Amino acid sequence: MSASVSSHTSFNSRRSAGNSRSDGRSNYRSDRTNPHDEFHGIKFVFGRPDQVPIYLQSMKKLGDCAGTKMNNNMYKLVKKKVETTFPKPKAPGKDPAKHVVDEYRELMKRKLDKEDKHNEDKAKLFRIVMT
Repeated sequence: MSASVSSHTSFNSRRSAGNSRSDGRSNYRSDRTNPHDEFHGIKFVFGRPDQVPIYLQSMKKLGDCAGTKMNNNMYKLVKKKVETTFPKPKAPGKDPAKHVVDEYRELMKRKLDKEDKHNEDKAKLFRIVMT
């Protein structure tokens, strides 16, 4: 029983010198390209000397793809880092007519639908960056 080999390695030994594989690929998690077809070729690299140029190139590609595949709001979020706001429609006055209340409800429904779509697209972009 004393002939067992320990498979435990220290944390630092696994991270040293890029931890290259024998087949030439790197073990960096973020070296893998994005699995989403519409964002093919976009990757983010962490902990390497060349991470800045790769980040800048990937953000440019991500912004271009987000603008064409999603919408202009996602392009602004990626490129200009401007969060989109959806203004609340003007509330009807005191004792409004039925058609005014119906119109207000429809406008609120559209606003909430836009916010939901925006949050879904933002989550999709976040998943792309983090995978």
